Amino acid sequence: MIAAISGLGLKGMAGAFDEAVTTELQRKRTGLEVLTGLLQAETAHPHAASIRYRMTATKLPAIKDRSAFVFDGTLINEGLVRLLYTGSFLDNGAPLSCLPSAAQPPSSLIWLT
Repeated sequence: MIAAISGLGLKGMAGAFDEAVTTELQRKRTGLEVLTGLLQAETAHPHAASIRYRMTATKLPAIKDRSAFVFDGTLINEGLVRLLYTGSFLDNGAPLSCLPSAAQPPSSLIWLT
């Protein structure tokens, strides 16, 4: 049955078939209710596939652990990063300003305390 559904190009329905039929039969649903569940799975499939495609195509930045980050050769002020991480600048009540940097792309920021 799954092969026949797949052959028709109904990927969402084929993927949900086993679980939907098993669950719906255990709940003593009618054939129409089972079919309705399979049709709902089929209509949800293109949306899920679209999201899956966009997530794989997106170039998300790599998460870097602060302790593993190498500051040498970068414009990043290691002492300031560590100060911001610990939050110790809050203890002395120093003001914190966030300004765009002329030397860096617009998404970069200079943090002043």
